[in-house]
Amino acid sequence: MNKITFEDILSSSIDFESEEVTVTFEKKVQTKQYESETLRAEIKGKMDRNISGIERIYIENLLHSQLAYSVYCQASYAGYVTQTELINKKEEIVTLTNGLAEKLVAAGLGEKYGF
Repeated sequence: MNKITFEDILSSSIDFESEEVTVTFEKKVQTKQYESETLRAEIKGKMDRNISGIERIYIENLLHSQLAYSVYCQASYAGYVTQTELINKKEEIVTLTNGLAEKLVAAGLGEKYGF
């Protein structure tokens, strides 16, 4: 048997009755010297068709990125994270999303998502 490659994983497709996607983002912040709070956001969606592995990863990444940025903005506004941390998170999100977009293009799905 041949070893499974990362590309095999990304191009795989699984048939489900429905393509439900749930994405959660949590950020633990220090509220006081010995107290912390967990900021949490979750989004659920349902696809109207079967999607490939790379598409699922990309869609989940976009949703996760939006949730993460939203939570970081709220945490920044409340003073739990610095402006620098917010900017760094934004850069991290862009870097990861660009990497996944390149994988979409390599899988021949770039045009479908506007790349």
